[in-house]
Amino acid sequence: MGTSQSKVVVNDDDILYKNDIIKLQRELSKKISIPLEIQVAHYTPSIFPLVPIINKKTTKLCADSWDEIISRNKDDVSGITMFYTEFYNRLEKVDENKKIESILSSHAIGINKIVEKGSIIIRIVNYALAIESNNEMTQYKLLMLGKAHSKRMIKPYMYSIFIQTLLYTISDQLGNYATHEIMDAWVNLFAFIMRSMLPPAIDGQTIETEININTKTEFASDTITNQIIIKDEEDQIKKIFMKSSRGGETPKLSARSHQSVDSSIYNKLKNNTNI
Repeated sequence: MGTSQSKVVVNDDDILYKNDIIKLQRELSKKISIPLEIQVAHYTPSIFPLVPIINKKTTKLCADSWDEIISRNKDDVSGITMFYTEFYNRLEKVDENKKIESILSSHAIGINKIVEKGSIIIRIVNYALAIESNNEMTQYKLLMLGKAHSKRMIKPYMYSIFIQTLLYTISDQLGNYATHEIMDAWVNLFAFIMRSMLPPAIDGQTIETEININTKTEFASDTITNQIIIKDEEDQIKKIFMKSSRGGETPKLSARSHQSVDSSIYNKLKNNTNI
């Protein structure tokens, strides 16, 4: 008996479809090239304008509100001290692995590290406030500053985390004075700085598996506020445990404290003898 063989009929549509698949695979195998402008936008907080407005009104709003912050005193603590103290408390919550804090600490060369790190933040703010307009010379200076930062291993994603932490702090320290107009001025000022400094930081500095951007979309989120509250509560509970341990007593919390403090924090501190 002869063996019958089925014939495969290939029509023109099948050939065209196969060719399209091959072409698509070749295209996908190529290295994807993303324009630098898109990369800059990617590493910039989503609320920031793509075309920031810098003029005398913008800088005056920022300068006047900054004067309001540093002129305050509370319990003999200066406005500047309150500002940088809150800044580092907030940074602690969003700075994974303490990378940004370690960079700032490496430039604090004085005996009092806290004060030195605080002075770095103040210098950064003052540098920003010295920008009066969007011109080529200002852009060039910021570009060169961005190159210098990239040599210090300051990565693109750090800009977003650092600047948003700065905005959170400014907003909180201003309180009722943090109007939409004032905060919009600060956002435009830092958006302009990021657009000029990010390009040299992005070039050859990015890693696919590295965090891309701080995805928070506003500078007064409930998440950050709650994190700060929890941190403050944890600090208070630590003091209670330390005080009790010195006297050989069992730590006691009020009913109100039990309600306000996360149980996980309490249990962690209760079982931790190395506070």
